[in-house]
Amino acid sequence: MMNRSNWRWWGGPLKRRSRRTLFSACSAFSALLIVTVFLAAPACAMEPIGDGQALWSATSTQTTSATAAEPDKPGQTKAKTDKNPAKPDAKKPSAKEVIDKATKATEPKPKPKPAWKKPAPESVEDLLAIQKRVQGLLKKLIPATVGVQIGGARGSGVIVSADGYVLTAGHVSGAPNRNVTIILSDGKRVRGKSLGRNTGIDSGLFKIESDRKDWPHVKMGRSKTVSMGDWAIAIGHPGGWQQGRPPVVRLGRVIGSSDRVIWTDATLVGGDSGGPLFDLDGKIIGIHSRISGPTSANFHVPVDTYHDTWDRLAAAEDWSDRPMTVGAVAGLNAENHNKGAKLTTVTPRAPADMAGLKVGDVITKFGSKKLRNVHDLVAELHKRAPSDEVAVEYIRGGKTDTLKVTLAAGYRASPFLGITGKDGEAVRGAAVTNVYDGTPAAKAKIQNDDVITGFNGKAVRSLNQLQSNIRRLKAGAKVDLDVKRGEETVKLKVTLGMRG
Repeated sequence: MMNRSNWRWWGGPLKRRSRRTLFSACSAFSALLIVTVFLAAPACAMEPIGDGQALWSATSTQTTSATAAEPDKPGQTKAKTDKNPAKPDAKKPSAKEVIDKATKATEPKPKPKPAWKKPAPESVEDLLAIQKRVQGLLKKLIPATVGVQIGGARGSGVIVSADGYVLTAGHVSGAPNRNVTIILSDGKRVRGKSLGRNTGIDSGLFKIESDRKDWPHVKMGRSKTVSMGDWAIAIGHPGGWQQGRPPVVRLGRVIGSSDRVIWTDATLVGGDSGGPLFDLDGKIIGIHSRISGPTSANFHVPVDTYHDTWDRLAAAEDWSDRPMTVGAVAGLNAENHNKGAKLTTVTPRAPADMAGLKVGDVITKFGSKKLRNVHDLVAELHKRAPSDEVAVEYIRGGKTDTLKVTLAAGYRASPFLGITGKDGEAVRGAAVTNVYDGTPAAKAKIQNDDVITGFNGKAVRSLNQLQSNIRRLKAGAKVDLDVKRGEETVKLKVTLGMRG
């Protein structure tokens, strides 16, 4: 082993800086050699020997090398030193750092996100990738999408099990135990039966009447994972099933969602109701429910409600998770804002107006719920009852303030009477269990325990029939009711209202 005093560079004496340069070069070379040995001889073991260095020894062979110092030779010139020697205080990479760097260099790079998972397509190639993805999924999705005919009404549905259960909208399935014709994608017709429905959220279920156990079907996903901007595939039979035309496909994106509704820009028209909304994994995330004026206003029942209420639907139960045709309203319209919901209109003398809210205000909190968008506001309204007093936090002119709004009764975009009820027992009809203050029913002096037996001259035999009659009319329509009250029958005139 030579000492520093005997070191030479090309046979000549070393200057101090040259010795440091050589020492740094040797250290780096040694570290590289360690990595080479480590990669080439996996049987090697590293044993710590004190101050952070390591001794590498192979279990099969050991290799050592040393270079003896060469004596000075006459006529030998002194080697040139590096013009940019390493600084004395330069930090040398440790063996671990060298190994980590080498390991990272050999690690596979993370795969890029699929085009349909990006916030927006970044190129023509992304658009083509999305198109290819959708085309691949449709081979399985279209055969499971069906047309539906009940009497003169037409809609859509989707098969979700090998034994023939079909998801649809509640207003398509109608009351339980109705005969239905289900039309497959190839035009073949099979018989079915309507099962349960939840009129509050508009979910419904059919069952194909057959012993067959291999119906084409698709999986139900989870709507709670849906986010704004997600791609979505809407399939259905716009205008009803048509000979020679397969189910129609539209691609759109999710504009908003809550536990009660999914809103997309995948355009729907009449006949699409009950059809499926898929994510780009090919799973159902919603069922088409209703549309509004703009083509971007398309609403779908979240599939999670079918998971949560499956037993009730399969048992042909007919119920509503809200009071019949009535709910709480504030009298406002809003749009999405990065801090909540921005008011676009405020109805004069409605609860929001009476409380002091104005167009342009941004509602950031409704009760204890911090709002992310307008859909959160809608969801919170759905949880309330008429006459509830709610603290509303809002921003106006850059300043945050709070006020209280007392909600009123109403039913958005649909006529309503303002009662809850059930099927009559001693008398056939719709038995009234509650009348909400300030509603058309209250103004017409309908009372608890009344049984509505007639609607515009036609017999009413159940609560469902009363609901159907109301839905066929527009808000503001005048209605004649036959009401059984105790031993007498009274005739009442009612003007239907609108939730707003």
